[in-house]
Amino acid sequence: MSLLPLAAAALLSHAPVAAPDVAQDCASQWESPKPIHFKKELPFDQTLEEMDRRFEELLASGRRLEYRGFRRAGRFVLPYFNTNLTGMTTPMYEVVFPDALVDAIRVHAETAFARGYALYPFFSDFGHGHLMHSDAFNAALAERVTREGLSGQQQFQAALDDPDLKILYHASEQLVFPGDARARGEAIEFLRKHRNIVGGVREPAAIVALPDLGGVNTAGAPAGWSFGGMFYVSAARQACVPIAHRGRALYFDIGLVGGVAGLSNDDGDGN
Repeated sequence: MSLLPLAAAALLSHAPVAAPDVAQDCASQWESPKPIHFKKELPFDQTLEEMDRRFEELLASGRRLEYRGFRRAGRFVLPYFNTNLTGMTTPMYEVVFPDALVDAIRVHAETAFARGYALYPFFSDFGHGHLMHSDAFNAALAERVTREGLSGQQQFQAALDDPDLKILYHASEQLVFPGDARARGEAIEFLRKHRNIVGGVREPAAIVALPDLGGVNTAGAPAGWSFGGMFYVSAARQACVPIAHRGRALYFDIGLVGGVAGLSNDDGDGN
């Protein structure tokens, strides 16, 4: 049962839809070109109604993440670009997201939607995650780097393979939060209080919302943990990873953030 206040749940509900154009597409952007989803399309300070409309517009547009992950020989491969410019064709390197990690991201999202912590799998809401590693893992990896001379690619892959990896999602990323709690209303206040969502790979359904910090409530890494990378998530009717979203079947893409790959700028302004 969703914990989202009933007024917002009613406002944002959709009847189940079996759209004929929903299909899985796990090819790379170079093998299966699609329109690109750019950051500037999504402004901050959106209302719930605006966010709902923009999500539906994104689905209708067919736009997908640039430098998105794809399947090759059964593995989920992500190209890494150390830039936020559009139109790049040769990544610095590639890494593999283990299937357990890909599935954990899906479960985190579906569980967050079921609990009412988040509403939409795109950048304006549940659209990015910060990879987190324990201090113990980081110390062990640093020793390996010194001992084995691991490259940047090898370090990143080791981090992705960490079975104790956790992810911190900042939901409601572009939702407007009026300064006065009374002005926010029950639905917005609930989302604000539960926007810092942590999930792991071992038990992906056991997500937790971190304690409310007040204000816009944007949490950093908890004590004993530190950030070790970031990725974007963005839904589409034709993408790679299946997800159940409010009574309908969709797919979503995963894109790495190197410079800011995944949600590229189209003007090269570096923002």
